Amino acid sequence: AKWSERWGKSSRLTANDIRNKHNALKNSHSLNEQNNDKHFYALSMFPYPSGNLHMGHVRVYTISDSISRYHHLTGKNVIHPMGWDAFGLPAENAAIDNNTKPSTWTHENIKTMKTQLKNIMIDIDWEKEFATCEPNFYKWTQYIFLQLYKRGLIYQKEAVVNWDPVDKTVLANEQVDKNGCSWRSGAVVEKKRLKQWFIKITAFSEELLNDLETLDKWPEHVKQMQRNWIGKSEGAEFDFYLNNPSNSENKLQKISVFTTRPDTIFGVSYIAISSEHPLVQQGSVKIPIYIADYVLADYGNGAVMGVPAHDQRDYEFAIANNIQNCEPVIEPCDDSTVAETLPFCGKGKLKNIPKNGVYAGMKSDEASKKIVEFVSSKEVGRSQTQYRLRDWLLSRQRYWGTPIPFIHCQGCGPVPVPEEDLPVVLPLNVEISSRGGNPLNRIEEWKNVKCPSCGNPAHRETDTMDTFVDSSWYFFRFLDHENEKFDEASKKIVEFVSSKEVGRSQTQYRLRDWLLSRQRYWGTPIPFIHCQGCGPVPVPEEDLPVVLPLNVEISSRGGNPLNRIEEWKNVKCPSCGNPAHRETDTMDTFVDSSWYFFRFLDHENEKLPFDPLKIQSSMPVNIYIGGVEHSILHLLYSRFITKAIQDSGRFNFIESGKNNDFKKDETKILGSDKKMFSDSFKSVKEPFKQLLTQGMVHGITYKEPSTERYLKPDEVDVSKGAMSAIIKATGEKPLISFEKMSKSKYNGVDPRPVVSHYGADVLRLYMLFKAAPQDVLEYDTSSIIGMQRWIAKLSKITELISRRFDNNYKELIIENRSEWTQTDKNTYLITQKAIKKVTEAFETNFLFNTSIAMLIELSNHIHSIEAVNNEESALHITTCYAFDTLLRMLSPFAPVTSEELFEKLYANDNSYRKTIFAYDWPKLDESGLIADMLTCVVQVNGKVRFKMDIDSEIGKDEKKLQEVLLESEHGKKWLYDNVSNEQHPILRVVVVKGGKLVNFITRNKK
Repeated sequence: AKWSERWGKSSRLTANDIRNKHNALKNSHSLNEQNNDKHFYALSMFPYPSGNLHMGHVRVYTISDSISRYHHLTGKNVIHPMGWDAFGLPAENAAIDNNTKPSTWTHENIKTMKTQLKNIMIDIDWEKEFATCEPNFYKWTQYIFLQLYKRGLIYQKEAVVNWDPVDKTVLANEQVDKNGCSWRSGAVVEKKRLKQWFIKITAFSEELLNDLETLDKWPEHVKQMQRNWIGKSEGAEFDFYLNNPSNSENKLQKISVFTTRPDTIFGVSYIAISSEHPLVQQGSVKIPIYIADYVLADYGNGAVMGVPAHDQRDYEFAIANNIQNCEPVIEPCDDSTVAETLPFCGKGKLKNIPKNGVYAGMKSDEASKKIVEFVSSKEVGRSQTQYRLRDWLLSRQRYWGTPIPFIHCQGCGPVPVPEEDLPVVLPLNVEISSRGGNPLNRIEEWKNVKCPSCGNPAHRETDTMDTFVDSSWYFFRFLDHENEKFDEASKKIVEFVSSKEVGRSQTQYRLRDWLLSRQRYWGTPIPFIHCQGCGPVPVPEEDLPVVLPLNVEISSRGGNPLNRIEEWKNVKCPSCGNPAHRETDTMDTFVDSSWYFFRFLDHENEKLPFDPLKIQSSMPVNIYIGGVEHSILHLLYSRFITKAIQDSGRFNFIESGKNNDFKKDETKILGSDKKMFSDSFKSVKEPFKQLLTQGMVHGITYKEPSTERYLKPDEVDVSKGAMSAIIKATGEKPLISFEKMSKSKYNGVDPRPVVSHYGADVLRLYMLFKAAPQDVLEYDTSSIIGMQRWIAKLSKITELISRRFDNNYKELIIENRSEWTQTDKNTYLITQKAIKKVTEAFETNFLFNTSIAMLIELSNHIHSIEAVNNEESALHITTCYAFDTLLRMLSPFAPVTSEELFEKLYANDNSYRKTIFAYDWPKLDESGLIADMLTCVVQVNGKVRFKMDIDSEIGKDEKKLQEVLLESEHGKKWLYDNVSNEQHPILRVVVVKGGKLVNFITRNKK
């Protein structure tokens, strides 16, 4: 509490004031300045407010806090904000279980978790705080939605979707696991045809793929996961023409088929089509075509050519359906025999058989090229590339989410909510008493509105957005969180990205458009109104936000409650004025999270989502920290939204950056205007410059050996240590392992009692020291005491030296270096090694475990100095320097301990600046890393085997000297077995002349 109060609202602000007062820090830099060299934007993925922090939260936020504190000490203007990914299905389910409202449950959890974050000393700029369920945030999610719609990047269509029968909502492909089950409820996913909203993320497939190469500070495995998901495939598209005997004009129909192996065309035995292919509906067409589950309707053309001899899936399908004619047409280039029982799936050469025609004997790549050239000339095929990426389905049929800003008018169709009407505010007086449907459908006063286009009665879109929409842009908002400029938005910001025509491209991607509709209540309302005459009509921008009604009853998981709220649902069409109804689907929560990082930078802006000048100075995020489980969904969506904004002309502004007015001519988005935009906003092509994916925290589990039943904590006796546990009932030793923390395994650890017992700094240090950030951390409370003992040692050192501490060490070190003893030299050397190690951890490799180990080594050295332990002796100047430096380097990891000890150290110094964070990060003296060296001659059984240069101080420590020699490359050659890699038995070691000669006497005669 003492240091929290002294730090005030933000230790950065307080410390900067003190630094400026003492001229220890150069002038601060405003977010509006174009040069962002002095800015550092550190961001961890904002949490879902589930109720209490778990150890995974403690780990990720301790990492981000340590990094942000370090960069503050280096003089950077640090941005380290926090928000809440507050929409989503769990809030609705919790509301049902606890007989409360999603908004109430969510805000109570936010209050609790915020207190817990403060208790572990996470230094957050709370002035930038927001939650995605607040209208002043999701207003701008709806606004961005409408801009994407205007540019053709949002559309609605009927589609076969993944339906969760338990949660009664649509799931994106990415939310279905490999077993076909929902990622959240675990239910087997069903297929259902619904009219849904999509974001055309596929329009950016190539950019999303190519720009991965620019992210050199992202983990390679994360980039590879995104490459695989986008799934670019280059190949050919063939047209197969079909006779239809019932067609009186005897016209030919065709099926277009994409393949990556055009060289296998002569081995086609059948055509397989998706169950959703249009031909399935035409029962009169008699053709030898199979409907196959493995053919995806939304990949390529929903049809594949079956080549059983050269594709594993085709072969298995042919066997299962008794398809004949599986003769191989490709053979290996080395003329070996193709196995008759298995398909040959590799490339080779076309066999010399009649059906291969003029291509017989050609290698696969050459034949593929020639075949494509031929079919292209005959207009029965073409070269093509596919992508796995699909458009983003963002509709969610639930209440607790960002309302989709559309109004449905019978005459106008879906009409976007006018920008001036944003946000479409989510109603809060909603009772959720069941899980049946979206409560927004029941709130008539919220749902029923006038069509913005015609003025007729209409209704709001009651689906809310996928929560990933919020998180795809929130980091921008942190940079301009006060921006409220909106009245002249349509005049001030140039149009979003030009729409990209979707036709028969030459490239195919696995990526599919983002399905964002969710049939739930708790999400961002989709800002559309459905009118019988106009069709879907966007809610006028001046009517945003479409506010989610709060008086919603959620009593079951059946249907969307928004459909039952007539007063919210029924509105006038914005286009014609006739009766219409709102869109009751809400957005996928990924929509919220796809832009939140922008909002942090301008979170109070009432006119715009954010001020582009603030974004220019502080984006991209310097380091983004979160779990690898978000490698595809959240990160891909955030990259897409950023590119849509960056590629758009709506954010053109004066090139000089000195004028915050936007160009009045909105019609020009190309040419010089486009160049002006790209020059001014070029830094945000990607949202996250560096990505750190921390490993999971696993807890210790105990299982009964005979049944493998997980044992509860009170069933196990751990009095002799966690790893020496016994089962109380039987006296047996249980099966012990570390697994992902979960309630069902009884291995979760609540951070609160740990902090209460050991203190926040002990827990922080343990989480950083136990494992490298990227690795799994095996949490064991019994081993945390090591960090407690280390802090106690630091306190003891402080007590020993505080009365003798000389704060003039900086000047004296320079003046008296010629008088240094060997102890001074060793102390200075170890201190420089520590500065180098810890600085590298923050700047490059994030190996906080080894950097803390280096600080422990430095503290052990200081404690071993004779003068430190003799209070009658004068302290070495280097000792004062080393301990001062140690505390400064400790401060990002353990801020309270560092502050407390630093204050005691400077208790008699009038120049003390009240906080350690008002001082600079220690500077490395490269020359101080050069130690006195000696050449060690190494013998094995009396024979000289190698020589090695070592630190002269190591030569004085025989144990350390032996360790260094044994671990060296030459040591492993001469003192280890070449086959087993086991060390030879050493009988004794003779060390001569302080390490100049070492003789290993072994049983081995090597």
